[in-house]
Amino acid sequence: MRHSRSCDLNHLISLVEDVVEEVQTEELGNNLDDLLACTDRDPLYVYKSKKCYPRTVVWELTLACNMRCSHCGSSAGISRRDELSRDEMFGLCDELGELECERLTLLGGEPLVHPHWEEIALRLKEQDVRVNVITNGWMLDDPRFCDRIKNADLSIVGISIDGMEKSHDALRRRGSFKRLSRGIDLLRAREVPVAAVTVVTQDSLKEIDELYDFFIDKGVKVWQLQIAAPLGRLLPDDPLLIQPHQIQVIYDFLYKKKALKPGLTIDLADNIGYFPSGNNTYCRTTRRNNKNWIGCMAGIQVLGIDSNGDIKGCQSLPSIQRFIEGNVRVTPLKEIWNNPEGFSYNRRFSRKQLGGYCADCRYGSLCKAGCSSTAYAYTRSIGDNPMCIYRASREKAPDQNMNLGQLKKQGRKLIENNEYRRALRLYEHAISVNPQDWRVLDILGFLCYMTGSFEDAAEYCGRSLEIKPDNPYSLKGLGLCRVEMDRAQEGIALIQKAIEIDPEVFDAHFDLAVVYVKTKQYEKARQHFENALAIDPNRSREVNRALSQLERLNNPSS
Repeated sequence: MRHSRSCDLNHLISLVEDVVEEVQTEELGNNLDDLLACTDRDPLYVYKSKKCYPRTVVWELTLACNMRCSHCGSSAGISRRDELSRDEMFGLCDELGELECERLTLLGGEPLVHPHWEEIALRLKEQDVRVNVITNGWMLDDPRFCDRIKNADLSIVGISIDGMEKSHDALRRRGSFKRLSRGIDLLRAREVPVAAVTVVTQDSLKEIDELYDFFIDKGVKVWQLQIAAPLGRLLPDDPLLIQPHQIQVIYDFLYKKKALKPGLTIDLADNIGYFPSGNNTYCRTTRRNNKNWIGCMAGIQVLGIDSNGDIKGCQSLPSIQRFIEGNVRVTPLKEIWNNPEGFSYNRRFSRKQLGGYCADCRYGSLCKAGCSSTAYAYTRSIGDNPMCIYRASREKAPDQNMNLGQLKKQGRKLIENNEYRRALRLYEHAISVNPQDWRVLDILGFLCYMTGSFEDAAEYCGRSLEIKPDNPYSLKGLGLCRVEMDRAQEGIALIQKAIEIDPEVFDAHFDLAVVYVKTKQYEKARQHFENALAIDPNRSREVNRALSQLERLNNPSS
């Protein structure tokens, strides 16, 4: 049990104060105008009013998996070489208890292939943590295995079901739908609570009504929907991905089914939102009583653990250095959680972090661009999230009657305001009007680059070069894309070629200098910064700032 929790009067008073403060925030959260006014004054208002502790944790026990799902965000299959040992995992269970974790989800890979999953679940229960699991269901058609799950006393078993039999098996593994279907029956016969978790794709969206009937027939009590995002094995151009306007289809389905009150609770994951028009009833059962979306809770009340002990604010965030706050082998979990510099994207959030449409959105300070993982997946920025029902309703498709000149004019205004994604839609329409306009292809390359779609940007630059081979801007743009695609030498050669064609292009010299900084070729970087300054002295402030930063890199002790 949690020996760290004292029962003295001061502790009880503190707990009561925390509860009262959260209740007051929840009441305010149901008055959207008042909540917006508070967060506009202080974007951290909601976070400050909540107790900061890892209330909800998702723990990737292992990256090993008995499937190779084509939409897996973590590219699971083979275990990490440095996964935590049994004793290390036990120690982490105890640390989570000390931090007052309330609910923990065992995840993978496939968590049930881990040899110690039962021991971990029981160890966490000793710390008063409610433990559940999300499984792909492959192992559930074995009655003896279901007996083990029953004995582990999990609070609920979540089963991933991503469509009816044909589409589910195509995504996951042949025969998996029948196995999990039998598994649901075996678990229910043992009175184990069962939930379904569905990744919404173009295929599963078509089958959503069939899935609903299937879950009703099976006696499933909870069904969570989440949208697929381009991470891991799922690429940005994958036809499985739904489009922003299709989020409305999910909400329409949800409202229709909730009105029936069938005994099946339909729950939206945090990457489906935000602020739908008309009925704004809150649809996330895990967010207590808040009617409205109040921002990503990563590093506020949510924590993610990788199987090697790396700690992130949310397990859905990619396991890259930007989001890894520390490792429990090096630093105790309590120190990582309480680090005043940690989880800064949320704990020290500022509206300056927002980009694209989100930067000017009336809900920006409160919403904070919705799910950080989904925003990053689509734009490589946690402050710009196109997968939003409110945003989609306002980012209308371009007027089909606009001529090419009007499209370009409106697009230029959006670019001037840094609204790159909205501009992208206009220029995509413009290139459909005239596919041979190399200037539009140039701009499309720029817009795709600025929104993190480097392969698309490279394709547009390549198409422009097919029409105008000596275009230095497309050469430079293609070069920058190659650098971002880990082909730095090829990228440098392309930018150098652009400079040979037109030595007087400021951006080519400046961007090449930046690439040289990234590749630690500091003297070459200095030369091209100075070349850029000579071409356009009016941009001296920008260049001198870059030269100062270069000096610090070159002489770190100065």
